[in-house]
Amino acid sequence: MFGDYLVSRGQITSEQLYEALSIQKFKKSKIGRILVELETLNQSQLDSLLFEYLKPHCPLKVSELIQKKKNLIMPSEYSGQGSYKDLYIVEYTSSDVVLVGQRFSDLIIQEAEVYFQKKVSLWVVDSEIFSLIDTEKKRTSYQQGSIVIAKNLSDEELLEDNNPYSRLVCESIDHAIEVGASDIHYESFENGYVVRFRCNGVLNDWKTIDKKHSDAITTKLKSIINMDLAVVGRPQDSRATFKKRKIDIRASSFPVVGGGEKIVLRLQKQDQQFVLEELGLSEDSYSKILDTAYKRDGLILISGPTGSGKTTTLYSLLCKMDKYGKNISTLENPVEKKLDRINQANITDYNSFSDFQRALMRQDPDIILVGEVRDKESAELCLKLSATGHLVLSTIHANGAVEVVERLKNLGIDEFSIKSNLRLSIAQRLLRKLCPSCRKRADDTLLHKLSNEFEGIDFDYSLLSVTNPKGCERCQHGVVGRVAVIEYLEKEDVKKFLQNQSNFSLDRTLKQASLKLAEQGLIDLNEVIQIS
Repeated sequence: MFGDYLVSRGQITSEQLYEALSIQKFKKSKIGRILVELETLNQSQLDSLLFEYLKPHCPLKVSELIQKKKNLIMPSEYSGQGSYKDLYIVEYTSSDVVLVGQRFSDLIIQEAEVYFQKKVSLWVVDSEIFSLIDTEKKRTSYQQGSIVIAKNLSDEELLEDNNPYSRLVCESIDHAIEVGASDIHYESFENGYVVRFRCNGVLNDWKTIDKKHSDAITTKLKSIINMDLAVVGRPQDSRATFKKRKIDIRASSFPVVGGGEKIVLRLQKQDQQFVLEELGLSEDSYSKILDTAYKRDGLILISGPTGSGKTTTLYSLLCKMDKYGKNISTLENPVEKKLDRINQANITDYNSFSDFQRALMRQDPDIILVGEVRDKESAELCLKLSATGHLVLSTIHANGAVEVVERLKNLGIDEFSIKSNLRLSIAQRLLRKLCPSCRKRADDTLLHKLSNEFEGIDFDYSLLSVTNPKGCERCQHGVVGRVAVIEYLEKEDVKKFLQNQSNFSLDRTLKQASLKLAEQGLIDLNEVIQIS
């Protein structure tokens, strides 16, 4: 018994212990905390004595700690706020929470017990071991997760309750920000409710939760991201802002078989800058896009799959324009990011597209961005605007630069209009950029496969590499971001293609452009082979 230990150590007298035990009969509190209230001991003495008595040394190996640790962020109103920054959670069950840190503090245990409403233990490790754990913080994998308290996440009142489902949503958002994820997927499957992060274009499981919680999580998530809870079985789009985390969220729900809903959150940094030079384009591609963007009129179309960076490239182009000397306007559905000194229209009802277009023409525009060419009406609008002295930028769904032209023809656009107004057709992909510190040399099998694909082409084998999935201290799973690669058709190329489609070939295709990046050791050789 701790009280007897204190008496044996001469820290308190038998009379002081008796007084504390008498109070304990009427007050549900630990004996040490009562002695602090009676000022028989101070907090520092109690911490030191409890440490000697409990011997709360961490029983886990460093590797086990790194694998188990989760970040702990406590609400600001707790007095020990500064101390919580140096703690991790290593166990979190329905009844117990185990923390690990460099020093023992009963005050932290007491406050954590109040907050979590669970039994809390605090293990202590020395500074060297803790530094090893702390070094791993930046490269925490998607599966490790973090325990984050809702009250420190955003200004939204719905995030400030103690509901466990709110905490789960906040935990997922906070961890997604930490690992640099672009999207969070919430999905209900037969074997459980799964949360996944998309990082550098790849989806990874983060947590799997008992399926019985799926409806409650979905309801809480929809309320946080401003979706209508009364709408069930129908897709929804919404937005939410988290000021303290400096992110905006675009949310989309999608009804699935079984009555559930899949929800995807797209995370966007509020301070995100759109800089064309930072996209990683080759010097030739950069110059060609910029030269065309500085023309007075014509149409620039960018194609690529979802998540290939089309909007980022368009926004980066707009930010290079003379925003002070030109009138720049956009027609978007939805507006993905508010840009300074650019007039952006959010067209929520596609049926009103033509009304917006007619109104825009009375606004004396110089440069116009149309969010997407999706049908004959929007294609005709873009070509009409470009033919009447405006520079028009837009996106379109097609697999390559040549396929953009074919897509316009399939939508019913005549060839004369295409070759007269389409100044630049671009196909873009985003490829994962290898960590230069831990990339691995491509094996002979892969090199042989590449040789067969590029038969007759000489290339440099020396830096051809693949991803190191284990990663290193500088990266996450061998990847340090993404780089854009493009192929393009200029206006004269468009004319040549329309005149002689059967014998036309691009000077440099997406696959050839990506091979150049692979030769520099920038991207995984597998990415080159996978491009169609």
